Amino acid sequence: MEQLFIGILNNAITVSILIVAVIIVRTLGKKMPKWISCMLWMIVAIKLVVPIQFESVLSLIPSGKPIPANIVMEANPQISSGISSFDKIVNPVIGRNFTPDKAASINPLQIFFHIGALAWLVGMTVMLTYAVATYMFIRKRVSTSVKIDSKVYECDDISDSFILGTISPRVYIPSALSKQAREYILKHEFAHLSRFDHVWKPLGFVILSVYWFNPLCWMAYILLCRDIEYACDEKVTNNIDKGEKAEYCRILLENSMSRQMVAACPVAFGGTDVKNRIKNVAKYKKPAFWITMASIMVCVAVGMCFATSRDVKVESDEQKLQMTEVENKVISSDGVAELEEKADVKAAAGDSVVAAGTENTSKGDLKDTDFTYNGKTVSIMDNFEAVDKALGGYNASNSNIQDVQSLYSYGDKQEVDMITRNDNGIETPITIGTCKPGMTTSRGITIGSSRDELMAAYGTPNGKHPTAYDAQSGRELTEEEYKQIFGEEFDYDMGDYTIAFTVENDKVASIQYKNNVNYNKFKWS
Repeated sequence: MEQLFIGILNNAITVSILIVAVIIVRTLGKKMPKWISCMLWMIVAIKLVVPIQFESVLSLIPSGKPIPANIVMEANPQISSGISSFDKIVNPVIGRNFTPDKAASINPLQIFFHIGALAWLVGMTVMLTYAVATYMFIRKRVSTSVKIDSKVYECDDISDSFILGTISPRVYIPSALSKQAREYILKHEFAHLSRFDHVWKPLGFVILSVYWFNPLCWMAYILLCRDIEYACDEKVTNNIDKGEKAEYCRILLENSMSRQMVAACPVAFGGTDVKNRIKNVAKYKKPAFWITMASIMVCVAVGMCFATSRDVKVESDEQKLQMTEVENKVISSDGVAELEEKADVKAAAGDSVVAAGTENTSKGDLKDTDFTYNGKTVSIMDNFEAVDKALGGYNASNSNIQDVQSLYSYGDKQEVDMITRNDNGIETPITIGTCKPGMTTSRGITIGSSRDELMAAYGTPNGKHPTAYDAQSGRELTEEEYKQIFGEEFDYDMGDYTIAFTVENDKVASIQYKNNVNYNKFKWS
């Protein structure tokens, strides 16, 4: 549930920028046809509903997933908003308050997201219950209505006209309406039906129920309801003279109803922002062709720039990078993510696997202990000072330095992480890992290399991936469960060191070097 909630939070954060952009365009585009304003809100709805992120080089969204999916399992939890100055302010605060204590049995960040997920579910349930209750109440009020025409029903117990229902919508009108008022009101309501507004408005409320905690989503829904009415008014008054417009405005005013509550239904004739609707009808002139075309182009530009992400894969890789704590890959019921890594180094003689200690000189003087990063050679078997220097010096703001075990981060965007243990005051490198392009192994494998390229370079894996357990039951995770959580893993045990790759969608998603000599010096809980 926490993972779903994190996904909802990420969507709510990124869509906020899109909503602000739509509000600005809507405010500045006074001459824009109102049906195009509705199209802008449809882009917002698609962004909120569709789980797939679309890429665009024109995207102005800094990060598609500012909160890593596995942040609750990280030794050094951080966000990645795509705005480095913002991250430098927020991440130290997160680190101070939510970094899990190895000695404690509670992970504060997991508790935080668990409570947040429960509150989100409660709020969504309340919203949907309110929508159903409102519908049932109105349905009961019109139960005695009389059918007077196709889809049109007359009722004594209502004071305004509206559409009720989505699959089989019906138009309900008060029985006391004059003939002329009835004519204009039915034109308006059937315009709603032709535009499927009786579907879009309830759908918008359902989406709002999911994102109820985002104030901008409330604003978006309110403005959507207004734009639906504006567009319908324009459709009715598109080809009538001033006198008929005046009569339409009079009927609209006479049938206006004060509505304070935001609701999913009904789609009512006089229910939303009547004063501005009258002004809009009075001033409305059919827009010129070039205005319509320019408005459509603006609509497309907003979608390309604010409903897409720059690079979906980079964001996903960033999440993987932040999970590189050397031994923690077990889901714990009390919020502490722990891993017991049990190396199984059974290399069969004569097998097609990579033999322990094998070194490759096809890439110049590089050995399999080495990789290149920013043009420099780094070895997993070197001491901390040599590795730190080769990697360019660690980034203090993104690192988590502790008395026993530390996480050192390198690069402005945490391109590389190194886990160390304190050995009598001396930092001892344990693992070095990445999930971003920039690190290249001695055999030419980097992030994004294909599965076939990996197999061609290193052969069949001979190492066993870390053993992971479900702390609730103590049961070891199956291969399929491990793969679903951590990705498909290719481990190459070379004796003193191990090179491990994770593969997602047939592409290398992360690379990790492990110093087995240093690792085996310590006891791991």
